[in-house]
Amino acid sequence: MLKKCKYLLMLMLSVATSLQAYTYLEDDFDDGTVDPWIYSYDANMGGATYYESGGSLTITDIIDLHPEINYGARIFFSQTLSYGVSNDFHADYQFSWNEYNDPNARQILQIKLLSTDGHAVADVAFQDAWPTIPGRMNAFIYNETNTYLYSGLQNMPYSGSADIDIDRVGDTVSIAWDDTTLLSGVNTEEVVSVLIMVWHGAWTSGVPMSFGDFDIEYINLTGDAPLVSTIPEPASLVLLGVSIISFMIRRKK
Repeated sequence: MLKKCKYLLMLMLSVATSLQAYTYLEDDFDDGTVDPWIYSYDANMGGATYYESGGSLTITDIIDLHPEINYGARIFFSQTLSYGVSNDFHADYQFSWNEYNDPNARQILQIKLLSTDGHAVADVAFQDAWPTIPGRMNAFIYNETNTYLYSGLQNMPYSGSADIDIDRVGDTVSIAWDDTTLLSGVNTEEVVSVLIMVWHGAWTSGVPMSFGDFDIEYINLTGDAPLVSTIPEPASLVLLGVSIISFMIRRKK
């Protein structure tokens, strides 16, 4: 009997340990709907074509109301987390782009981890804001006093993909692009939402600029269990296990 109780207690401890990790966001974009992402856009956006199909969120067009304004037009997909991420976390996502070998393509994709009031904690971007010049990889880490920036060489191919990892351990945030660390910096802010931003500049120096497409294949964010959640705390699970064992011993007697 005591042997069975010992195994039960070990099981409860194992479950308690496994519940330390928590999934804050997991989207493989495979259910055919953009929800629960919230779609929005800025004042210069006159239309956009996007859809979720085949395991990716695809953006194929953005129409500028006033293409002569070099500001361009932007669309956004945002999702607020059920619980803020206050401690260590791991975020990973994969995206791809295709400019169809057009040197006059102008398009940017940024995926950001945001704190309160829309303040960015970290973001990674494929950035091609310049006509006749290929795009580049960008990485940013922010805090209240510093901005850490990595700007890659402007030599990205007209089509490609990127596997991104953002990790925070203690107060250090690091960003890796295809398993190569680009940037590290300090940030201790709580992550409360995730934002996807897509930009198109349709006109520059009187020349129309094209927009190819972007695909976001998945976005995941995991970390320490939230401070407030419906997940039982390890101590509660152990207490439950001890109570069950005590009951079983009394019943045996």
